[in-house]
Amino acid sequence: MVYPAPNRLYTRIFLVLYAGLVLAMVPTLTLNLAGGFHWGGGGLLSAFGASLGSFIAFFVTRYAFGDILEKYFANALVDRTQRDLAKNSWQCVAFLRVNPAIPTGPLNYFLGLTAVDPCAYLFFTAVFSTPPSTIVVWIGLETYPLLCKAHQPHFGAVSF
Repeated sequence: MVYPAPNRLYTRIFLVLYAGLVLAMVPTLTLNLAGGFHWGGGGLLSAFGASLGSFIAFFVTRYAFGDILEKYFANALVDRTQRDLAKNSWQCVAFLRVNPAIPTGPLNYFLGLTAVDPCAYLFFTAVFSTPPSTIVVWIGLETYPLLCKAHQPHFGAVSF
């Protein structure tokens, strides 16, 4: 099967659209499928788009709202939770990214409000966002031949 050649403009549009949808907390399943369908294996491209949107959401939340909310929610439980998150950042990010029951859109913004180390967030978001993106892209890749066969014209019965 021959897949369309990647186009730099389409690739950039795909990444910007993907990151924008992640920022808007819109599900990106269809873009993952399209990544596999159009690029024939764009798992890393989808993972990069997801990570890019996640990073932007994290940093915007961290630097725009982090200090404000810290003043209003200062108590012993929040302080202890923040210390634990700062100490075990990579385990928290890895667990939350692997867990399919936790929606990634709100998670990006929530983790921006916590004391999770930004470097750990960046690295482990990229690492643990890649497998799910790659699996869905693979599904899109496998449906490409099926959809192409379905749209081939039938000339067996011609009516006038």
